[in-house]
Order: sequence, then C-alpha cells, then structure tokens
Amino acid sequence: MPSEILPFANCCPDYRILLAEFALDFDHATRVDSDFIKRVALFGKSRPKPDRGGKEQLRYGTRSSAKLVRSYEKAEIDRYRVELELHGGLLRPQGIRQFPDLPKLCRILFPSHLQFVSIRWSALGKYLSR
Repeated sequence: MPSEILPFANCCPDYRILLAEFALDFDHATRVDSDFIKRVALFGKSRPKPDRGGKEQLRYGTRSSAKLVRSYEKAEIDRYRVELELHGGLLRPQGIRQFPDLPKLCRILFPSHLQFVSIRWSALGKYLSR
C-alpha cells in the first residue's frame, strides 16, 4: 500500500521502480477464463510458457522481457485473474521511475497493451459484403 511504502521512499530520494504489477479480476459471469485467454489474447511475440507457474497458470513472456503476463483462477476471491508484470524495459522508456509517475501506466497500458473490444458481427458482415 502507498501508505506503507511512501515513508520508506521519502528516506531514499533516489529510488527507482523496477517492476510494476497490474491485476484484473474477472467475475465468472464474464466468461473470462483460460480458454478465453487462449482464444483471444494477443501478447506480441510471446507464446505460452507451459513449464512455468504450474499447470493451472497460463504464462506469456519471461522475466527478462519488458512484460510478463500471467492468468489463473484466484480461488480466494472466486475470480479469474490476469496479471501484467511490467519490467524496466517498458517502464523506463515511458518515464516511470518513481511513485508519482505511476499514473502514467494508464496511458501506457490502454490501448497498446490492454484493450477490451466488442465486435458487432452483423455490422462487420455488412461492411465486408460491400
């Protein structure tokens, strides 16, 4: 929590954020689950890493890449979670170095790294048939 970290950060004015995590929790009614992620999620050049995180976790990217994505069932809250772990290779070029810079994450993540879309199939069909 910021209230726990900021007093420490104020004692170390030259600190740098090296990693930031962003988690999205989906209710089961949304039908977001591992099958959904496998079908529709795009993570750039990253491919699923089945040897990491256990059998129940989908994982894309690596700790040395700019971004690591994990998705799994979070039983404690009865939700399906998608986590984006953002590393220095993504944070530094965007000027995210300290806590006051964290609000910039919204501009970085949406829509370049995270986007929700709905396709109006009938409208698309009409457009394509023209």
